[in-house]
Amino acid sequence: GPTPQAAAGPQGAAGVKQIPPEILEKLVSAVYLAVNDKGLKEFQIELKDGPLKGGFLKLSADRGEISLSFFGLEGGQKRLVEASKGELMRRLEKKGLRLHKLTVS
Repeated sequence: GPTPQAAAGPQGAAGVKQIPPEILEKLVSAVYLAVNDKGLKEFQIELKDGPLKGGFLKLSADRGEISLSFFGLEGGQKRLVEASKGELMRRLEKKGLRLHKLTVS
């Protein structure tokens, strides 16, 4: 039968890897906590584990609109983020956060 990844749509079929769900969940939780619990408008986290190790995630929030910026990543890591953009957006929306902009540099 089809592998779960191939069933995920064109990205899976093309063999472009995505960020593992548990890492995405960690990122989304960190963003949610910062914005909702701490009321932060801006914060930055160092990505210490998983495929994005060595990079940073900067967040700025404005009335529920979230802008995320990944930086310090290498080519392969950048592609991972791009491939996982939709999934990241969905997970944030489930928590009531709207991803306004995502940049990868």
